[in-house]
Amino acid sequence: MVVGDNKGQVESGAKKLAQRFWDVRRQFSLEAPGYPLEKCIDLAVASNKRPFLISDMGDNPGGGGSGEVTWTLARVLKRPEFKTPKGKSLLYCSIPGSEMVEAARKAGIGGQAEAFVGAMTDNSYEAPVRLSGTVIYVSPVHENDQQSESKSPPNRKLPDIAIIKTGSIFVVVGTSSPTPNLAGTGIDPKKMDIIMVKQGYLVSQWYDMQADWVMAQTRGSVDQDFKSLPYKRVVRPIFPLDPDMPDPELNVIMVPSAKQMYGR
Repeated sequence: MVVGDNKGQVESGAKKLAQRFWDVRRQFSLEAPGYPLEKCIDLAVASNKRPFLISDMGDNPGGGGSGEVTWTLARVLKRPEFKTPKGKSLLYCSIPGSEMVEAARKAGIGGQAEAFVGAMTDNSYEAPVRLSGTVIYVSPVHENDQQSESKSPPNRKLPDIAIIKTGSIFVVVGTSSPTPNLAGTGIDPKKMDIIMVKQGYLVSQWYDMQADWVMAQTRGSVDQDFKSLPYKRVVRPIFPLDPDMPDPELNVIMVPSAKQMYGR
């Protein structure tokens, strides 16, 4: 869009801008390599760099996702590389699950807990996952009321979380935050082999510690695998869905100002 008071300059500027975008259309890319989830996990398992970060892009709560989609977690839990404690350690952040937090409290640290997590309302992509494992950490019952040591505003309570270990996977349960507060949990992310977070571009907390990083094309409300989305009202051809489409006519469309339309 180009705005201005001189029609000729606006038309010239709009054509120049549109042509420039079209000319560089194939140069746009993700900040980190983007692949299907399975390939991202393969790369992380094969890598000697740690921690190896994987962005679970499709359910990024900071980008419009609900944060409770279990599609990725369900597939990570099925990977044979993480089935035993001897596998590479993987920290998954995070998945809501108040039922699991309560089960973890009843089981206690070191006990076994089992409950459904995630997809309580957003189950379009995957059903809730029954998670079972060892309780590594669980928030004290009244932690939300202890604001003296928290940087959160006095009227904002910290979420109750539990960390459940199954095989070599550590799942942070009880929040949709991709940056849960892990202080005092006994978990040091920097010592993990793999960290998977519900983000697209990493915030500094994760970016500064990553030894390598890939972006996984996962299912969710902000799915970045644009070419496979079930479009219904898209006028074709359109780039990048039709990468070999002919050059379009870059015509200028003038939009009247509010003053022209309404006199003000």
